[in-house]
Amino acid sequence: MATVGQKLIAPEPGWMRVDSTDTRIEIARPIRTERNSTHYAGSLYYGNITTRFKFKGTKLRLIGLV
Repeated sequence: MATVGQKLIAPEPGWMRVDSTDTRIEIARPIRTERNSTHYAGSLYYGNITTRFKFKGTKLRLIGLV
């Protein structure tokens, strides 16, 4: 199991990774987007972000910068 601060290159067994560019996730705009190949899936969002999504499962892990 991953710990806080550990870099996750790929999802752990049993987990599915969904990027913020997935059409099933709604991100309120306006925000600043930075495109860079070093970011996961090539994008990073800045600003006060409100995100809405539905999920079916027993665990949820949000990965981001603070």
